[in-house]
Amino acid sequence: MLNKVLHFDGRLDNRADLLLRLSLEGHTSNAAIARATYERWGAAGFVHLIGDWSLVIHDHVNRVTVLASDFAGVRPLYFHVQDGRVQWSNRLQTLVEETRITDLDEQYIAGFLTVGGCANRTPYKGIYSVPPGHAVCVSSKGTSISRFWSMPIGDTIRYKNEQRYEEELRALFREAVAVRLQTELPALAELSAGLDSSSVVCMANHLM
Repeated sequence: MLNKVLHFDGRLDNRADLLLRLSLEGHTSNAAIARATYERWGAAGFVHLIGDWSLVIHDHVNRVTVLASDFAGVRPLYFHVQDGRVQWSNRLQTLVEETRITDLDEQYIAGFLTVGGCANRTPYKGIYSVPPGHAVCVSSKGTSISRFWSMPIGDTIRYKNEQRYEEELRALFREAVAVRLQTELPALAELSAGLDSSSVVCMANHLM
């Protein structure tokens, strides 16, 4: 193998589609699908990985380590780079303990107090987070960050019959819940007694 997946945390909702497009066997792991996606389209191809995930791939050919996170950043990934060496973890505290960094990042603190956060930074100086929908490439030449996902705001759908909007919403909602039930493990729903979470549980119960 040219590339090696060092870390994959998450779930892919479009496995069947990716297996077909990449000509892979049905038993292929999510990590192997992610590697094949990178080998076919590069970091820009991560846009095809629909789901909640974060990953780290070591590209032996280009001698670069690639860290990436899904469009919503559901599965966080933190990293620290020093002298061309990158350390990462999906838990901030673990990386803080490993690097022994205690200095606070003043820019993060200022952003947190003024706008509630600071993209790509953490409270600890020198420890960064992978931005949602971005890929971080680390090599001996330096570190670069590239966006592979953007909010799709250009498409507009118009139906002559207003009832079609209701039908389409129900179909999309059903699909969104169904893909998250594709697991051998128990499914957990966090209920707040509001309309959103109650609707999710009712749809899941209907599907099951």
